[in-house]
Amino acid sequence: MVSIDRPLVTASPTILRKAGAVKPQKSVRFDMPAPLSPMSVEAEVSSNQRTSTLNVQDVGIIVKQIGTALRNKLEGDSSLYLIIIDILSRRPPQSGCLPSSSLVYWLRAFSQIVSSLTPTFHDMVDAILSLDWVSCEDETVAVYGHLIQNLVSAHAVYVAPVTRMLVRNLREGGNSSIAPSLHFDRVHNMLRSVLALIPTGPSFMLSIITENFPHKREALDVHVYYLRNVLRIVEYAPVLRDQVLALIIDRIVQIDVEIQVELDDLDDDLWEEVQRTVFTTETDNPDSVWSKAQTGMATDANGDEDEDDLDFGSDDEEEISPIAVDFKQVVEKLDAMLRLVFQYIQDFAAQNPGDPLRGFV
Repeated sequence: MVSIDRPLVTASPTILRKAGAVKPQKSVRFDMPAPLSPMSVEAEVSSNQRTSTLNVQDVGIIVKQIGTALRNKLEGDSSLYLIIIDILSRRPPQSGCLPSSSLVYWLRAFSQIVSSLTPTFHDMVDAILSLDWVSCEDETVAVYGHLIQNLVSAHAVYVAPVTRMLVRNLREGGNSSIAPSLHFDRVHNMLRSVLALIPTGPSFMLSIITENFPHKREALDVHVYYLRNVLRIVEYAPVLRDQVLALIIDRIVQIDVEIQVELDDLDDDLWEEVQRTVFTTETDNPDSVWSKAQTGMATDANGDEDEDDLDFGSDDEEEISPIAVDFKQVVEKLDAMLRLVFQYIQDFAAQNPGDPLRGFV
């Protein structure tokens, strides 16, 4: 029986080793850190690039970064390109947003390389158009407007996206962080300057105005803001006047038809409640949505609007059935739209006595 304490094999004597039993080799163990995965390395590099990009306030450096991103994308490396798009697309309270103090430098940098922003880089242009420029400081708004004008002048393909962005902003005054009047003034000023650069004129805008027209179920304030702004567009784009008025009247007819159809489906008790709610309280109650909307829609001889004073809230609906409340809101919407159109036609006829539109008054 072989003892386990003795080696089974003995080594032959050599000049390198003593004769005798083979001793077990000792091993030394080193605790090395686990290697980073490729994804971890990429994330760390991306984070470092993002941090350095956010803090840059030198137009020359930013121009080089953008140029590098565009060249790298053409060569198959979109990492820096996507980082810049992500930075431009982030909004507070998200982390990694572009600081407002740095935004103006980025806008100036984009203006310098605007000729390079071909349709291949439309994602970056989309990110630029998504910026919340309307509520920025005056300097930033002016620089953004300069960039937009350069973009449209250099690439006609961006005329429609730019116009669509501006028209969309004519719906959102109530959600802006600045006064609605200032919000809309800034949008109209930029839209007017863009249209002045288009040789073919603003006729292409009708489809954009139509697609942004509020749905009949959207709130009263959205309809009032949008209609007032669309009629304001007609002042500096008169070629759209007849088509825009036809569009507005078509939407008014749709709402009116909806009211009639739904009224026909009501039973007698609900019909009487709707009649009392809509046709009795609203015209006599100075605190109603109807009265507030009419007061707020008054315009002076120059067409100046006081959107800041508009208040579309109503506190008298708690004791009314939901169906009656819904009808009241739809009727208020219809009435507000009609009054806006009639006021526009009346003002236009007074200022243009020889125009055929006078026949509508």
